Amino acid sequence: TPILPLGRVAVEGILWAANILSLCAFFILLVLGLQKYGYNKNASHWIGFFFVLVNVPILRTLGYYQINIHVTNLIFFCLLTYKNNRILSAFFLCLAVHLKFSPIVLVLPFLLNRDFRWMAWFFVFTLLIAGITVVPFGWNPFFSFLNNIQNVYIANDINFRETSVDSLFRSLALFIDIPSNVVSLLIMVTKAGILLFSLGVMAQVVKSRTFMSNNTSED
Repeated sequence: TPILPLGRVAVEGILWAANILSLCAFFILLVLGLQKYGYNKNASHWIGFFFVLVNVPILRTLGYYQINIHVTNLIFFCLLTYKNNRILSAFFLCLAVHLKFSPIVLVLPFLLNRDFRWMAWFFVFTLLIAGITVVPFGWNPFFSFLNNIQNVYIANDINFRETSVDSLFRSLALFIDIPSNVVSLLIMVTKAGILLFSLGVMAQVVKSRTFMSNNTSED
């Protein structure tokens, strides 16, 4: 909002520059993350380089001035700071969730790990960051968000390159004429199955400490 009075060209330039800087930070954070989980220095750099060299999601993010790289960087910061500073870790993930809601799923591993201190700070930062929005704009942005996620397929046509569960069943329904109430039921059952499977996998990962660093037992 503060930069809108500068005009469209200036806003696009600022957003483009921010994404380029974010992409540079993404490469560095990706390399650090790979090293943290056991890859050697050379392998980490080469993997990071080839990952960003030709990456369609990154190109689309840059082309459409999206926030995906910023969100990913905040997730990296959350993971990389977790050992030394749980408060910062919770703050970074909270920022990521405020920018784009999908990273909320990453709260589950902390919950399964029973890190209630981290969860408490995440809750506090959620209230504080929401307050920064509420003071100048009121609750309307949050009500609009809830309305959008409830009516996303009413407001937008089906996109066949989308990979969501909803899109899969709604696209099939166009070809084999499945009633809308049956489609909704199939979507809910499938999502519930995926959620239960994911929770089971995460619980097993936490129990077996699959991603624990080789350098410390507390990582």
